[in-house]
Amino acid sequence: VKATILMATYNGQNFIEEQIKSINSQVGVQSEIFFSDDGSIDDTKKILAKYKNCFDLTPKNLNCGSAANFLWLLNKAASQDLGQYVFLSDQDDIWLPSKMQSAISILEDGYDCYSGSYFLFDASKSEKTLKYVNKNFDDYCLNGIFRSPGPGYTYAFKREAFLEIVNSEALQLFYPHTETRVRWHDWLIFLVALQQRLNWFIDRKAHTLYRQHENNDT
Repeated sequence: VKATILMATYNGQNFIEEQIKSINSQVGVQSEIFFSDDGSIDDTKKILAKYKNCFDLTPKNLNCGSAANFLWLLNKAASQDLGQYVFLSDQDDIWLPSKMQSAISILEDGYDCYSGSYFLFDASKSEKTLKYVNKNFDDYCLNGIFRSPGPGYTYAFKREAFLEIVNSEALQLFYPHTETRVRWHDWLIFLVALQQRLNWFIDRKAHTLYRQHENNDT
């Protein structure tokens, strides 16, 4: 199975390699990573250049914040040769080995979009710091106005659903990306998917470690 991963980056040298390794260790999935870097001044881009499956889609002189960076990346990726499935990724988390295959199996079962619960942990990765966070909730078509279906890095889409969201009139209202017009790109994507009447699955099972540290960017 071929999948495309979209990763927005910014000064992520401390954790990004661990995240890429966890992506490249996924079971049963061949991944390509498209990234957009928001003006990093550390070695983030040098680390990414080491991996043959990482491709730079960064425009010139980008410096717009995390949400706008992701929106740029979504728009740019829509014109690329995407895999059968599209995933979003942060630069500082860890994906458990079955993360992508679990999402794909649910998408193949008749859903258009996927998000999930997660384990919260701090930079020490001590087992005592792991905390399960359940993002599944009833009646999400209504409650989605008030809370998101999980962090964006748990999101996965069938390619056709991803393109329908990105090319929708609703999402295009939030461009150009250089203007600060939305704070949470992932929540926006979810609401647009509901507006497009796409079938979204929120997984009670957790397949990711959501890293908390002093430089988390939102």
